[in-house]
Formats: sequence, structure tokens, C-alpha cells
Amino acid sequence: MRFVARLFCIVFTIVVINMLINGGYKYSTMGSEHFVSAGSNPLKYYFALVWQSLIVCVSFYFGFIVKLEANSGEKTPNKALKQNKKQLAFAPSSLILANNFLPVN
Repeated sequence: MRFVARLFCIVFTIVVINMLINGGYKYSTMGSEHFVSAGSNPLKYYFALVWQSLIVCVSFYFGFIVKLEANSGEKTPNKALKQNKKQLAFAPSSLILANNFLPVN
């Protein structure tokens, strides 16, 4: 997962830098090519710039800053398993309540 986040960070950083250098971006629709810049459509240009910069920040965080949990070799169940055990503890009582109060056809 870190590899994908790093890849996204690199690719979107290149896209944002190209947007800033070229002064806009191009896209094709139905065979016609459109160029969006701050002068032609400022709302679309600045929204794309902010959105892609946000993707760069988030992917940088998940790709480079977040540390993976180190497995120290201890046999500890994960949080989901602990939560499932809690739910299983309440399962018999809910089944008893359901059997006593719900009519059976």
C-alpha cells in the first residue's frame, strides 16, 4: 500500500508541476481538445490545482510519513478479532431475547 501511495505522490506531483509550468491543463472530450487555464476558466483551473495538491499531500503522508506497525513476533490478536469476541459475548443474550419475544410461525 505504501508503494501505491508513493507512486500516486510522484505522479500527481509531476502533474501539478506541469500545470504550474504550462499555465493550465488539456483534456479531450468527444474528439475535441480543451485547454483550461486561469484566464479561460479560473474556477475549474484553481479547483483542479487545489484538488491535485491535496492528493499529493495525502499520498505523501501515507507513502512516506506513516510508519508500518512492526510485528514483534508476539501472538496478539488484532483489534477486529478482539471486537468480534466482544460481539460474540453478547450474541447468546440477544438470541435468548429474540427467541422469547419474537413470534415463530
